[in-house]
Amino acid sequence: MKKLLTLLLTFALVCCMLASCASPTRQIIAKADLALTEAPYKMMVYMDFECDNKAANEIFATMDVKVPIIIDGNNLSMNMKMSVKGNSASVKTTIVDKVIYCDASTIGQSIKLKATMSDEEYYEFLNENNTQMILTPFHFENITIETKDDKQYITCTEIYSDGLEELNDLIAEALASINGKATIDDVSYVLVLKDGKYKSMDISYTYTVSANNESFAVTVNIDTDFSYDNIASITAPADADKYKDVDFGDLFG
Repeated sequence: MKKLLTLLLTFALVCCMLASCASPTRQIIAKADLALTEAPYKMMVYMDFECDNKAANEIFATMDVKVPIIIDGNNLSMNMKMSVKGNSASVKTTIVDKVIYCDASTIGQSIKLKATMSDEEYYEFLNENNTQMILTPFHFENITIETKDDKQYITCTEIYSDGLEELNDLIAEALASINGKATIDDVSYVLVLKDGKYKSMDISYTYTVSANNESFAVTVNIDTDFSYDNIASITAPADADKYKDVDFGDLFG
């Protein structure tokens, strides 16, 4: 279960860390980032995959991945669902007042765990999963901006080697628990803003996977929509007393 949780969260993590990736002007990004701190907001993330390995591509073709992520100040709710050939898996992660609740379900089995985080663990989790700008405009060689229909379209291409190195280090750490290796080869990113707020983003990246003496390329496309209206505050699960208490390290150590 722990390996499944790690793998599922990796997809969301890559998406989230790119969400603040690039803008040719600090003023545009600063205004949009400020809007994210003023009220709860939701990111609806959709992912699809393409692969040059026939067998793997047949599996990817059956995958349906969507991740609603709600940020409410220092609280967070992330509900990841994945369907592969009709078999579903889900991991709902909720953080309220430095208590993290994980409700995982797969192959007819479910488990509910919770852990109280220290200040260090709390900030480490937030930094690694959704709040820190891991990439900056200086990681991309080409950045363009276009205004159309009252929206600003920011496009970033040709990521520099240091940006790739940071992403590859992150992917390598996440896949270590399942004895897999992956190297990201390229990243493209288009961010749309309206009224000074993030509206949507499209991310595409290709990585080479090595496993079981085989190597193949996988292209991941991630579409994300932002919304700011009628976002409910994040609260602890109604059945929080049914979650088993564990150490934080048992969940994400």
